[in-house]
Amino acid sequence: MKNLMKPLVGGAFLALSGTAQASIITDQTFDSDPVLADSRTDGAWFVDRSKPAGFSSVDFMGDKRLALTISSDHTETDLFRFTQGRQFLTPGARMISIDWYLDPAFQNTTGRVGGLWGVGFGGDPSGVLSYPIIEFFEDQFHVWDSVQGDDDGSGFRPAGLPDGVAFGEFVNMEIQLDPTADLFRFFLNDTLLGTEEAGGTTEIGSVILQAVNTADGIDRTLYFDNFVARSSIPVPATGLMLLIGVAGAAALGRRARQA
Repeated sequence: MKNLMKPLVGGAFLALSGTAQASIITDQTFDSDPVLADSRTDGAWFVDRSKPAGFSSVDFMGDKRLALTISSDHTETDLFRFTQGRQFLTPGARMISIDWYLDPAFQNTTGRVGGLWGVGFGGDPSGVLSYPIIEFFEDQFHVWDSVQGDDDGSGFRPAGLPDGVAFGEFVNMEIQLDPTADLFRFFLNDTLLGTEEAGGTTEIGSVILQAVNTADGIDRTLYFDNFVARSSIPVPATGLMLLIGVAGAAALGRRARQA
């Protein structure tokens, strides 16, 4: 059985690894400046709503990071355009993830700070169905309910600050789309923050990194790293162990038949 288990287990690892690699739409570490554009462009970060003051690779906490900077010198007067960021196309994505620095300066602040936005589409690629969002403000994370939010604008749901999350560290924000259940699942450091209806969304067609300015203006930098978008949700460790268990059961069955 030992000799039989080796190829079966190895095959399980290879199958999972191959699936994970094939599902990657983009994987960005921001070791160099990202490609920028003013309008919708494949493979570039293009302006969404209003151009932030900066969007570049910088040295921060011992590594290269993406710095999204907003400035008090901005000239926007429209509340809609106080949300300043850049968007990246991720056609077919069902999982988006990025690391974000939870700056101690964001404690006890008034107003929204910013975060990770998805743009959800269904059968019509030109029609936006949803905005799955994780943002930080009022000393906790919030997720966006696209259905309620589109109805009356009250879509942000408080999601708290999970145990083990600390200011002054990077945290991982992840949004998963489950079209079968018609749900978005929102995670912080692999802890489920909540779920919201997906409204018929079948793909997260683009991602936006946003920072929120004000009429008076704010000088602020948000640091991001390790942006990943996938067309499928990676199998967790429990799934891997289940697959290995199935392989082991198959090996035992084969051995019994040969006895």
